[in-house]
Amino acid sequence: YSWDVDVADDEQRDESPLRYLLANRPLRWALYLALATLVAFVVFSARRRQRVIPVIKPPVNHMMDFVKRIGGIYYKQHDKDIEEVLEWVDKSHDKWEEENGVGNEDPETQTYNGMTLKEYLEQDWSARVGEGAASFSSFPVLIKLIDANLDLSVQVHPDDRYARENENGESGKTECWYVVDCEEGAALAYGLNRELTKDEFRAHILDGTLLDYVRLVPVHKGDVFFIEPGTLHAIGAGILIAEIQSNYNITYRIYDYERTDENGISRELNIEKAVAVTKTWSAPPRMKRPPMQQDGFSSTVITDCPNFTSWEYHVTEHADFPPSEGLSYTHLLVTDGEAALVYDEGVTMPLRKGDSVFLPANFGAYSVRSRGCTFISTRTLPRM
Repeated sequence: YSWDVDVADDEQRDESPLRYLLANRPLRWALYLALATLVAFVVFSARRRQRVIPVIKPPVNHMMDFVKRIGGIYYKQHDKDIEEVLEWVDKSHDKWEEENGVGNEDPETQTYNGMTLKEYLEQDWSARVGEGAASFSSFPVLIKLIDANLDLSVQVHPDDRYARENENGESGKTECWYVVDCEEGAALAYGLNRELTKDEFRAHILDGTLLDYVRLVPVHKGDVFFIEPGTLHAIGAGILIAEIQSNYNITYRIYDYERTDENGISRELNIEKAVAVTKTWSAPPRMKRPPMQQDGFSSTVITDCPNFTSWEYHVTEHADFPPSEGLSYTHLLVTDGEAALVYDEGVTMPLRKGDSVFLPANFGAYSVRSRGCTFISTRTLPRM
């Protein structure tokens, strides 16, 4: 009887599913593989999952289309006062935006859609412009792209002292030119090629021989020119310039190539004021500082003055920036290539050549990622 029970128990054990799986080599290895897969799944599923990184579609820049539409306005309406021309441009732009649906982007990603930069800043001036710019009565910097198809007029700007004394308390003007692109052989005017007395300078303006004494500088992509008050200057044909300037516009025109409008009227020259403020000695333009190589990018300061400081960055992998912590706004202007602006723990904004981005002074940390882009960063930092 005992032997029968033992045999029965052995037969029952032999019929166990697990024993059956383990007794067959292919099934045994399949079981081990399934268990290993289950353990790996549990281990990796227990880790924190990375949330999906949203991609914000940048606002479409329609300004170039609009500029092309009105590019000839100054040639077609020379008999009109400049205020009338600007009013016409403003109304045409509003109409053009309405016709082309500009300003109807997704409100979830365009919180301040339809606002001008001035309106946005005035909502919270100090927090958005930062400590360095808060003391200015208006935004201290004007940044623009100038595409010169013709030689532009020769001009000069006064310094603060002269402007305050002779222009109803206005301020002088300092600017920086960054050559975004240029045609082969293009050149610009920077200062004089020899020293002149004030009387000689005036005489050459009046007799039309001034260009014989103007220093013409051949330009190349990436060149930088710091235009201090009193420096005679002019952008030559075939040059695309990024101009970063103090936000004042006292300009004295010296020479305009004897051009006239359709009625034969020449543009007004400001000869006596130009003679008073122009530095009539010869001084070559400053050279751009060599870049500092860092992990993933290189950078160099291209200009530094009370109203603004600008850097040129060339990114080959990534450039990471800490929060501004209220010191200054940051303006980014992409001058070459494409990149991604990454902020707020993963929000990504695509950038390409010509894009302009304003980051308020209370903006957090951000990163610019690219395999080859160049951009200019401009800030107004607190001065001691």
